[in-house]
Amino acid sequence: MRRRLQSDAHFTYHRKNQGTFDPTWAIRNGVAHIEALRRSDDDVEIIFEVHTRLTPARAIEFCNAIEAYRPFFVEDPIRSENPAAFATLRAHTNVALGTGEQLHTKWAYRELIEGELIDYLRVDICHTGGITEGKKIAAMGEIHYQELACHYTGSPVSTAAMLHLNLSIPNCAVQEFAPAADWMMEVTPHDWYVEDGFIHASDAPGLGIDIDADAARHHPLEIPDEPSHWRRADGSVNDW
Repeated sequence: MRRRLQSDAHFTYHRKNQGTFDPTWAIRNGVAHIEALRRSDDDVEIIFEVHTRLTPARAIEFCNAIEAYRPFFVEDPIRSENPAAFATLRAHTNVALGTGEQLHTKWAYRELIEGELIDYLRVDICHTGGITEGKKIAAMGEIHYQELACHYTGSPVSTAAMLHLNLSIPNCAVQEFAPAADWMMEVTPHDWYVEDGFIHASDAPGLGIDIDADAARHHPLEIPDEPSHWRRADGSVNDW
């Protein structure tokens, strides 16, 4: 039997000036983006990615400003390590919230889950102990009516693993997904596939992933590019 998992729509903030983050402009621009998308399609589900860049006060401002446009949830409106800050945010906004891709264990999720401070658990099993730990977090969230919206780490292997996790739990809401680099597809042949926004599981054993050693030899390790380095308008460092 095959179960289909919806992949999520994604929005990010745009920079007004290269390398500079201005929260006032970002909020205004973000509201305009979601307003335009909702006006163009009343049925699409919109997940708005904030990437932890706002303070609780600015996140409250932003979440309340977009409530009328019915976001599926707002992802990482603030940094995820401080549940008390999410309690403040939760108390002042009605939009659904999601976080967790930067958390590493079920213990890190515990307060967010038990306090019902978020609605969607952004588990990344490459960061969070694999499929077994992911299932434990899902079980913790299930009794609080929270659902998984797993984070995507850019690999066919992690995609297959997260697909198997999602197929094994009752509270999967959505799976983040983007096409992997061509060389990854060559090195890790598989027969799971994406069709009409849904990931279809493989009938192959295990995760359904193989390794092509010959292809791997043609793609030696390369040091990944540096991430963006953000600064505020006054030149001070801003978290990426």
